[in-house]
Amino acid sequence: MFFVRLIQYFDNIDKLLRKLSNEQHDVTLAAVMRFRAALNQSTDLETFRLIDYSINQGTCHFMRDKATQILMGYVIWANVVEETWQRYVEQDITPIYRHEWQEGEIGMILGAAINPVYKLNLLENLPELFYEK
Repeated sequence: MFFVRLIQYFDNIDKLLRKLSNEQHDVTLAAVMRFRAALNQSTDLETFRLIDYSINQGTCHFMRDKATQILMGYVIWANVVEETWQRYVEQDITPIYRHEWQEGEIGMILGAAINPVYKLNLLENLPELFYEK
């Protein structure tokens, strides 16, 4: 009986963590889409897929103004293997499956958006903003 309750306990924790993760995903996706809309950028299905998969895999980074926390831009990428990279270079095919986002050592930038108001500030501080994690 003890082990059954222990398994149920851990199962409930797992469900709670997945729910929190899904909520964080939705908040991040909404922030990206609001930012794109504010910049009058259209979002086709392929762009949406790349953004969604990148958020799921933790390869979406926001660049914010340190003083105001205003979103200045974001970048999405995948860590791909040579085969996926070559498929992109030769056939212009981005990573297709979710597992391709974290299967290699090649950092492949899939998209970025920068608010033009902040572009000079961003370019000057890009290494600091991107590597602050």
